[in-house]
Amino acid sequence: MSGVARLLLVVLSSGDLGASRDARISRGAEAVTGLGILEIAMGGDTITGVDIPPAPEHAGRPARERMLALAPWLMGIGVAVIGRLSATSRLRRRALIEAFSRGFAAINRGDPWFIPIAYEPDCEIYAAAGFRTLGLADCYHGHAGWRELIDAVEEPFLELRYTPEHLIDLGDRWVLRVGMSGTGHASGASTRMAWGSVYHVSSRGRIARQDLYLTWEETLAAAGLYGGR
Repeated sequence: MSGVARLLLVVLSSGDLGASRDARISRGAEAVTGLGILEIAMGGDTITGVDIPPAPEHAGRPARERMLALAPWLMGIGVAVIGRLSATSRLRRRALIEAFSRGFAAINRGDPWFIPIAYEPDCEIYAAAGFRTLGLADCYHGHAGWRELIDAVEEPFLELRYTPEHLIDLGDRWVLRVGMSGTGHASGASTRMAWGSVYHVSSRGRIARQDLYLTWEETLAAAGLYGGR
């Protein structure tokens, strides 16, 4: 294993994000209790989905992340190296869990420093019909588009928090369930929902496309899992 990938894991306490591998997915899955692991048959391989523990709360950017933000080249190399690993790799799994956990914690504190590293410059983010009924555009482009999307989602809320909950690694795609809670500007009522994303990963291990779905069931169906159930 590359020393760069291992160094990145040490700095982040478990790693950071990456992905890319061709995957053939059978239409079936089995939920497993206990650790919340989901196993999906893929030819002769097994790809696992895992629950994501919440990251520690910080008012400002943690020291490890400050170090990485000062060395984006290190992050870029680490992302590319980890992206070449098999979707069944423990190292890759640890890296993705840490990356999503820390990434959404950064979004919650208004500090999404990682976006230029995690997303391709010409990335595209598509909102499914359910989200468009809430006022989102059909598509957002590039890093600036990512920020426009977040602003549009958060505009109706006094406070909004995201919690990544469950990740399924399909090699060239990541399927993520996200919890979202907040308080409405107008009503003052508390809101809690779970939605999903399918991330399409480039050959560099970065996000080239993200598809947003209003429900987890819709997300799984779009990814070809559960036979659309």
